Amino acid sequence: MDAFPIISLVILFFLFQLQYSQRFKNGIMGFISFISKSRIPSKLKWLILSSIAGSLPIKNRTIFASPLLHPLSVNKSDKAAITFLTSHFYYFISPLSPALITFLLLSGLSFSQALPYLIIPVIPFLLICYKLMPAENIKETEAVASVWDYLFAFALILLLGVGFYTKNIIPLIIALIVFIIGKDYKFVINKSLITSLFLITIVLLAKPIISDFIKSLSISINPLILALLVGLATGSSKLSCTLLYGIPMSFSEMIMTYPLWWMGYMLSPLHLCPMYSALVFDANYKKLYKKSLIAVLGTVIISEIVYALIFLISNLN
Repeated sequence: MDAFPIISLVILFFLFQLQYSQRFKNGIMGFISFISKSRIPSKLKWLILSSIAGSLPIKNRTIFASPLLHPLSVNKSDKAAITFLTSHFYYFISPLSPALITFLLLSGLSFSQALPYLIIPVIPFLLICYKLMPAENIKETEAVASVWDYLFAFALILLLGVGFYTKNIIPLIIALIVFIIGKDYKFVINKSLITSLFLITIVLLAKPIISDFIKSLSISINPLILALLVGLATGSSKLSCTLLYGIPMSFSEMIMTYPLWWMGYMLSPLHLCPMYSALVFDANYKKLYKKSLIAVLGTVIISEIVYALIFLISNLN
């Protein structure tokens, strides 16, 4: 029996709980402070810090990067766009991404199968983001974090990552022990958590029925267009992934739809992150959206061309 569905649901539960852990936040902020004081080139430093902030499993994660950006002379719209964009590429590769976990869970793909393809959009996206980065030095930050805070945050990220990548329940059990020993947990159960886990479980169990139903209707659904529309219509990463990948697809369709779903989600008028970024930096939302559109559209076009060539060559062989 494949244990990955159980492991995935456990990781999703963990990620939800971590947003309430002050010790975890302290450890991450301590690491951000350390990087801000390093002698790494400023553009690369910015990319690292924004990426770290974006990969955190907590609400309003862009706020971790905003204090660093505020002192820079670069215009407000660029600051907001940088924060928004760099905090959203982790959907392709991070074990802390609920959307990626949901995608693998419902598609039936292993991480080793998906990673060689999902890493392709990351390359042009990071190059575009690097181009947007300001060249000036960023503000050094101070953070109050104990050695235990560092170890706590690092251990949990490492254990969740290993459990996700290897489909092994043992690292998750160890993560649970570390989480309890840390004495900084609430085990919050609310409607958002229950709804997400319930919906994913239902779609997972009902997928064979959904597949048979679609076949019986003899309807040809273009999954590429559908992926874009689902992302645009929901503005929610977990919900859109759950709805989209409950539909049967071929391997190539599953891979090619993921960047398109991501594009729809990133550009959705219901997506709150760009609004929040504009609010934090008092930026012009239209200018932020325009910069984001160029970066996201360029990334997806390049990725889809590469995917099409890969699958065309494989079919010819």
